Amino acid sequence: MAPTTRRTSRITPPPTHAEAHEANTIKKTRFFTIYDKDHTSRSLRSIAADANTTEGTGRRWLKQRGNMGSLAYRHTRPMSKKLGKPSKVTKSMCKMLVNPAKNPVRNQPYDAQITYHKIPFKRR
Repeated sequence: MAPTTRRTSRITPPPTHAEAHEANTIKKTRFFTIYDKDHTSRSLRSIAADANTTEGTGRRWLKQRGNMGSLAYRHTRPMSKKLGKPSKVTKSMCKMLVNPAKNPVRNQPYDAQITYHKIPFKRR
C-alpha cells in the first residue's frame, strides 16, 4: 500500500455509536422479567447488573412502564401531539367564528365568513 501524502490521518468513525439510541425490546423485556421475578428479594442495582444495564436506566424503564403500561415494552419514541406547521387561524379566531355575538355572518357559508373577517386562510 502506498504511503499517505496527508499530514494528518484520515477521520475514522468512532468505535461506538456517537448518538444515544433506545434499547431494543429484548433488553427491556429481559430487565422487566428479572425485575418482576426478584424485586422483593434483590436490589434494583443488582437486577440492573444482571440485565446488563445501569440502575438509572432501570428506574427510567420502570417509570415508563408505570405510566404507559404494556406499551413500554416496545420502542417509546416521543409521541408528538402537534404535527406539521402551526396554523395561521388561531384558536381565538375559531372561537370568534362560533360566537353569535361576534360573528354576524355565522349562518353564511365558510367562504363568506372568511372574506368578511379577512381570515388568513388558504386551501391546501
